[in-house]
Amino acid sequence: MASLFENYSTGEDSSDDIQGAKWLAQTFTIQPRQTHSIASVKLKLFRVGAPGTVAAVINGVDGSNAPDNIDIASGSTDGDTLLVTPGGWREMTFGTPTQLNAYVQYALVVKNVGGDALNHINWRGDVSSPTYSGGQRWLTSNGGASWFGADMDFMFEEWGSLVLSGRPILLGM
Repeated sequence: MASLFENYSTGEDSSDDIQGAKWLAQTFTIQPRQTHSIASVKLKLFRVGAPGTVAAVINGVDGSNAPDNIDIASGSTDGDTLLVTPGGWREMTFGTPTQLNAYVQYALVVKNVGGDALNHINWRGDVSSPTYSGGQRWLTSNGGASWFGADMDFMFEEWGSLVLSGRPILLGM
């Protein structure tokens, strides 16, 4: 059974769309003594039209704490099966569990490359009083060539298994 690690789920009052080369990201920092193997993420999303495949990937970050565009884990879901506004939580499972290390910041990047103005997804977030201290929202409108940060936090949960001495430990059993 997976355990909840980094997350933000309060203050939801906004959303931002994801389509084509416009991707969104939320950076997050792994807490002390919380090195773990990530298994999945849950995101609060809604769809407009028929957006097709939605991908969630984990990246490292560059010197500015923006996504570095190097995928270390990935998962996807059928965006056509998402709820319409106000949406709901959707889990995306990663094919191979990947270790995330304590004290390190990562980026959760969400893409809907087949989306357009009439067929896309929106990621729910908190723009009026974002309080997640481990990261922030990032936006690219050119497929990751350049990223811009903003004072906003997206609704996310990341799930996995604690790692001690290089071996995953299942919690909650």
